[in-house]
Amino acid sequence: MFADPGVPTATPAPSALQLAIGQPLPDWNGWLSATAPLGLGSAVLPVAMAVLALPVAASALGAVLGHRWTLAGTALVAALLGYATAFGATHLAVTGVGSTTTIVWPGSALSVMALALVIAACIGIDTVPRAAPVVGLVASVFAAVAVAPAFGAFYLDRAAIQPTSGRVLSAYVNAEAQANPDVGTLVVQPQTDGSLAVSLERGQGSTLDDQSTLDATALSLSRSGSRLATLAGNLASRSGYDPEPALRELGVSFVLLDDAPDDPEARAVHDRAAGAIGQNALFTSIGETTNGALFHYEGDVDRTSTGSAAAKATHVLYLVVIGIVFGAAALLAVPTAPRRRRATSNVIEADEPATTFDEERDE
Repeated sequence: MFADPGVPTATPAPSALQLAIGQPLPDWNGWLSATAPLGLGSAVLPVAMAVLALPVAASALGAVLGHRWTLAGTALVAALLGYATAFGATHLAVTGVGSTTTIVWPGSALSVMALALVIAACIGIDTVPRAAPVVGLVASVFAAVAVAPAFGAFYLDRAAIQPTSGRVLSAYVNAEAQANPDVGTLVVQPQTDGSLAVSLERGQGSTLDDQSTLDATALSLSRSGSRLATLAGNLASRSGYDPEPALRELGVSFVLLDDAPDDPEARAVHDRAAGAIGQNALFTSIGETTNGALFHYEGDVDRTSTGSAAAKATHVLYLVVIGIVFGAAALLAVPTAPRRRRATSNVIEADEPATTFDEERDE
């Protein structure tokens, strides 16, 4: 929960007010860029977003006045816990993207808060049966307007998510990976502070299944990571370092130098690395690709298998446990024929007839 699983992404921290309105990013749900020509960012947007969130918030708070106040109170407590978790996430930095340290994504906790508020708001609207249709319609319309730019970003070409070719590395590396799935590619990315971010990709590149939160939040470099950083740093500069042993043992056949971002320091370190690798006799320049400049190592490398023995054993154990769980669930779900039971009489025979309905006798 606190290690932010998934691919590390640089996330700007929203303010406490933006979190309360349910915004994981400080862009006012996309209204900041949509109204940029009007210059309404700092003056009008905070008030407008608060007004748009008012119907849902008022309905959620009013739910505690009804007869189902216990359920509404529980939902509000859950919403408060979700908000507190999101607020704490914006002050917790456990991973980095390149040279940038980033916070934990608060969107997951805000989803819990939003769900709890919607539950409480539905209970609150139900407490006023006659006005429920109008209140529900107003709350829905206001909420839709508040998030309209986020939904329209794909159609307005403002979305951060764009379609790709489906390749993580260049087509040349992908073709080599068809014959050698464990081929290694050293990816070097220039950073805006003049440093280099380094990663070692296997085969056709990393996928979501290969992401490791434990590795992304490590406090220190592993032995292989330290050796990889030493190799990349010396390749990117002219030195007397002999890279052949490290290239052979790490199984690096390609070096991919990413394009530099629009920054003077990043361009400077990119040009220095391109010159050093390009003039190294051990490498042959493949040329510019869609991912950057690609170089091929002409020497022999060791065949390095992807994944350790412990990781493979854990994967097998995981599949076995999943199979047992689903197998047990399937067996329990199989219908069985009902048993026939012999009818027995529960009537207790009395020695004498009951006198309940006997005629009353005068004594």
